[in-house]
Amino acid sequence: MPKVHADPITGLPVVREHYRTVSGNIENWTYKTITSRGLPEGRTVRSLIVDKHEFWMRDDESGELHFLPRTDSSGYGIGYGGGGPYTLCQMIEQLVESDGANSTPVRWRDKPNGALAAWARNDEISHQGEYTIKELRSMIR
Repeated sequence: MPKVHADPITGLPVVREHYRTVSGNIENWTYKTITSRGLPEGRTVRSLIVDKHEFWMRDDESGELHFLPRTDSSGYGIGYGGGGPYTLCQMIEQLVESDGANSTPVRWRDKPNGALAAWARNDEISHQGEYTIKELRSMIR
């Protein structure tokens, strides 16, 4: 039976479901939530966190982590050629241009910066880490 909790930072609902087979061999926990379309008014992004296929942003004021917001139709990706890395690059460019103030989801526009796109598409390096706005700015040459 699903249980509803609240995210302690945003107050948004989180639904927890637990599933176990009759024999008990397989057990699965899932958590589903929604996320806001940007940081609260007046707050800025301190850094972008890339963890395999998860993307987060750290709030400059409190240091709290938030999901990197995206549109319903386009997600983020890293380490391959395609729309996901391009969308991530466009979000990075938006964060850098606004000095972290604009974290609303990006809509597809022109191709991203070449050096940044090459980094995002490269499947031979580990992209995992936390990147400050200053570090992201240096990636855009």
